[in-house]
Amino acid sequence: MSPPPPPPSVHKSPPPPPPKKPCMEKSPSPPPPVYKSPPPPPPKKPYKSKSPPSPPPICRMQKNLNGGPEAEMVLLGDKMEPTEMGLLEKRDKGKTF
Repeated sequence: MSPPPPPPSVHKSPPPPPPKKPCMEKSPSPPPPVYKSPPPPPPKKPYKSKSPPSPPPICRMQKNLNGGPEAEMVLLGDKMEPTEMGLLEKRDKGKTF
């Protein structure tokens, strides 16, 4: 009757449980930094998208000062119309074909 009690006591105080706790604590620590890293990149992308549109207005102003309103308007109209129409026409033709 004396032998049975000792085994349960040894089984009740095993070292595996404590080591598992520290491992779990270390696991959650690394994930937070990784989660914090992704959020910053997304907001930076939208900012970059707004950056390109900003330069065009500056170019238009420069053209206005360099060539004048007429030259700027003609260039913008010719460049913008053909590109938009050509793209639309090409797309329509491709879809029809």
